[in-house]
Amino acid sequence: MMDRLRALFPYLLALVIDFYLLPMLGLDTAMAVLMLLCVIPLLAFAVGAVYGLRNGFLGYLAAAAGLLFLPTIQLYYNASALVYAPLYAAAVLAGTGVGYLFHKKE
Repeated sequence: MMDRLRALFPYLLALVIDFYLLPMLGLDTAMAVLMLLCVIPLLAFAVGAVYGLRNGFLGYLAAAAGLLFLPTIQLYYNASALVYAPLYAAAVLAGTGVGYLFHKKE
């Protein structure tokens, strides 16, 4: 079990980059909305899919994604962005599930 949790770290780092660094690229409101609605969830789904493909299914990554997004609400957005935390967690969970479908069991 510890090996599976240790395998989460690169994916958590990718989610941190997704949630914390990408919003800095939003130069205006339209770009920020595009990031919030399209880019960030697609990258979160992709991170989950790669994790599921390589490591199988583990729901901790989705829970961590939701929790990692929460501080960004204070940094970049306002309270109305709180609804995106469970949506991004669901995107990671869906990606993990899709990746798990193609995971080769050892």
